[in-house]
Amino acid sequence: DEISAYQRNRGLSYAMLEEIEVREIILGVSTEDEVNETVHWFWRNYTRDQTMYPSTVISMDCEELKISLFDIYRLAGKMDFSPGRKISPRKETSTIPGFPKDEWKQLPVKTMFGNGLSYALIISINLERDQYDTYILSQVHVQDSVIDFLNSVPLCTGLGVKEDVAEIELYFGLFSGKPVNMKGFVDLSELAVMAGYALRSRSMTTLGIQVLGTVLNKMVSTGDDKWSWAWEKLPDSLKVYALGDLRMGYMTYNILSAVIIQDYFPDPEVVCKY
Repeated sequence: DEISAYQRNRGLSYAMLEEIEVREIILGVSTEDEVNETVHWFWRNYTRDQTMYPSTVISMDCEELKISLFDIYRLAGKMDFSPGRKISPRKETSTIPGFPKDEWKQLPVKTMFGNGLSYALIISINLERDQYDTYILSQVHVQDSVIDFLNSVPLCTGLGVKEDVAEIELYFGLFSGKPVNMKGFVDLSELAVMAGYALRSRSMTTLGIQVLGTVLNKMVSTGDDKWSWAWEKLPDSLKVYALGDLRMGYMTYNILSAVIIQDYFPDPEVVCKY
């Protein structure tokens, strides 16, 4: 049944927006009760997935916004700024005592967990915008329950997920002032090599075609700099792409890990024994 479901749902379409339940936690906006209710909803869906295939991992992906390091410090309340200040269009050349030099960073403004088939939880940093849709700086506040959730999330899987986990731990810790220590990660590219994948390219496009027979256009990942918009405000095409990232991670991990298990333990009684 699960394989048949993969065959039916490996592609991407606008129908995904009707089939997948998406819940969004907005930093500094969602109440603690709303966060806790959404977290409980996530764990119910995750547990249901585990009864089908007990992978003990969760598909995770981040959509990011290019932003300067100085602006990140401003969002964290570490640097003063005047109200209504826009995000910097370029790196600043001035030096500020006690801070490193300015440089470009990728801020995870949409942190997504789920299977991309039936559910997705999104933690959003939705920056304020002016009438021209230019982002305006305001301090980011992180709810305690969000930090508790990130520290309890299972092992994350995805392509390039090592960098995503490191960025979440760094920036959410900076914004909250509390330690963020996630469980860890399993990168799909390394899992693919263990399963016998021999192609030199291990990009999302190539891996998706070879393992699932589906196409994800990574050019869309820039999102026209709109990833810091509220989920309901995003164009449908970007929503489909983001959910497709989760779907690709969930299905690819299960397929590759199943291949490894069947290669090493062709007799299921051996697995049951150990």
